[in-house]
Amino acid sequence: MSNSIEYNDLIFNLKFRGKNNWIYFRTFESAYEPYMPDRNEVLEFTKILKHVYMAIDSLNKGMEIDFKKW
Repeated sequence: MSNSIEYNDLIFNLKFRGKNNWIYFRTFESAYEPYMPDRNEVLEFTKILKHVYMAIDSLNKGMEIDFKKW
């Protein structure tokens, strides 16, 4: 078994308090009421989450990053 974070662990092993108490996302813009993200926002956020997952997985596999350089 690998020590790396599995994608399914990030999605399916989440615990929530209360029935149907799921995480949800809203878009906030000045002078507008919060609303559900549109298709492009969802696609962009999905792309960002995939990159975050890959970065965390690489760090767990031993990749080293010089944060002082950035």
